[in-house]
Amino acid sequence: MINKINIYIILLNIAIGYLIYVVNKIYFNSYFIYVKKDRIRNQVNSRNFKFTRSKIFNKTKIRLKEAGIYDDKSIIKFILSAYIMPVIIFFLLCRNDIYSIFKALIILIVLISFSEYKLFKLKKTRRLIFQKNAYKIYKFLNNQYSSGVRFDKSITSVFEVINDKDLRLNLMTMGAIYSQTSDMDLALKELSSNYLSHDVETLCLTLKQGIMVGNNIETLINQEKLMFKKYFNYIKMETENQKIKSFFIVFLFSLVVILLIGIPLIIEMSNATSKIFMY
Repeated sequence: MINKINIYIILLNIAIGYLIYVVNKIYFNSYFIYVKKDRIRNQVNSRNFKFTRSKIFNKTKIRLKEAGIYDDKSIIKFILSAYIMPVIIFFLLCRNDIYSIFKALIILIVLISFSEYKLFKLKKTRRLIFQKNAYKIYKFLNNQYSSGVRFDKSITSVFEVINDKDLRLNLMTMGAIYSQTSDMDLALKELSSNYLSHDVETLCLTLKQGIMVGNNIETLINQEKLMFKKYFNYIKMETENQKIKSFFIVFLFSLVVILLIGIPLIIEMSNATSKIFMY
């Protein structure tokens, strides 16, 4: 029969390996290549914050920024709840028997996975919010341009057609920066650094082209049609995805329950078999 200490070491190595995977995911997040500077209004507050020198903190800050979380206190709370607390709970639940170690490992993986899934959902929801509102932006710019309103004036008031609070604030800040500095690149950073997707990059390019060229009515019309089509397809796909998500959640929790019940039975059968062959 396998020594209990060896099994404990194996399970502990699995837990450490999973934590290393999560840390590597923080360091090499695929969206990092799109990330630019932080918000102007947060730069002054973050300079004197001690934890900003930490690479893990900064990488986590970038990931949480994609999810709409900006302040340092919320970032620290996420790190504590998502990574540090699960490890503490793991060691608190560990006992001398194999079953308690395995149960603690399952809980550790579930807690970290839940935090990662929640963060993924926040980022996805944020990108979808922009995608659902993008056609309104193009439509507003198109109508303003057709009415003879200057493109730079339209940019400062485009936030008026958006209902989402966070996106509206980003567009309002973008317009305020441009009206005060006349620097379109600086203004677009407010939007591109908070909504990291191809659709945002396209909008920024269109806005910059409108300022530089002044005549991009065809681009606005085409983008309005494209984004409205994406919005309509999203509504259709969301209905189908709800069924898949429900099945996956039921399957995941059923698997955890089966493992928690099945492992003790296997251990008992192994002990009973070893006792039979001893005689």
